[in-house]
Amino acid sequence: MDTASNGNVFDRIRDKGTIFSEEKMKSCFQAFDKDRDGGLNASEFGSMIRLLFCNENGKPYAVSAQRVGEMFAVFDSNQDGIVDLEEFRNCWTQWIRQILFPVSALLVIDVQNDFISGSLAVRNCPAGHDGGEVVPVINQLIDTVQFDAVLYSLDWHPRNHISFVENVNNRKVHTTSKVTTDKAKVFDTVVFEGPPVTLQKLWPAHCIQESWGSKLHSDLKVVDDPVFIHKEIGRAHV
Repeated sequence: MDTASNGNVFDRIRDKGTIFSEEKMKSCFQAFDKDRDGGLNASEFGSMIRLLFCNENGKPYAVSAQRVGEMFAVFDSNQDGIVDLEEFRNCWTQWIRQILFPVSALLVIDVQNDFISGSLAVRNCPAGHDGGEVVPVINQLIDTVQFDAVLYSLDWHPRNHISFVENVNNRKVHTTSKVTTDKAKVFDTVVFEGPPVTLQKLWPAHCIQESWGSKLHSDLKVVDDPVFIHKEIGRAHV
C-alpha cells in the first residue's frame, strides 16, 4: 500500500464515534503492515510515525531515527522486533487515540476569597501579588478556549483543622516540638503528639467549609458543567 493510501488512514478514523472500533484498529494495522506478515517491523512502524506526526498540511514533522526506535521499543513489548496485532492494540488505545483526539482541561486552583482578600491573601506574602489579577485571565481562557473539561479545586477545611493556629491548643504537642502551644504563631512548625506524631506548619484559619472565605471569587466564571474538587476536608482529628 502506498504512502498516499496510508495517509488517508488517520483521516478516516478522526471520528470520535469510531476511534474505539476494533475494525478500525485492525484496518489501521493492516494499512501499515506492507509485507502482510502480521506485524509491523521497525520500518513499517516508522512510516506510521511519519504520518501520525504531521502538520495541518500533511507535512511530516522531523522525528529522528533514534526517537522512532525508542517508540518502537515501547510497544514491541516482547522485544521480538515486530509489533504484532496485540501489541498494536495497546499502541492504539494508549497512544494513537490520545494523539488523534487530545483532551484538554483547565485546572482552576483555589481561586477562593480567603486567598485573594481574606485571611490568607497572597498579597500579604513577600511578593505582594494581588491574587485577584488571575481572575480575568482565567475568564478569558474560559471564553476563548474550548476545553473538554474545566475543574475547580477548593481548599475545604473543617473548622477544627489541624493546621489552623487558632486550634493549636486543642492538641498536645510532642516532646520533640521546638515550639510550644503558648508561643506558637502563624507559619511556625509544631510537632503534635498524635497518634500519629504529626509535623505541622501552622496557618491562619482559612477556607472553612461553607464560609465566605471558602467560596470562589465572585467575578470568576464558572462553566455550565463544572467539576469541583474539594481537598483537605479531613485532618480534623484531635
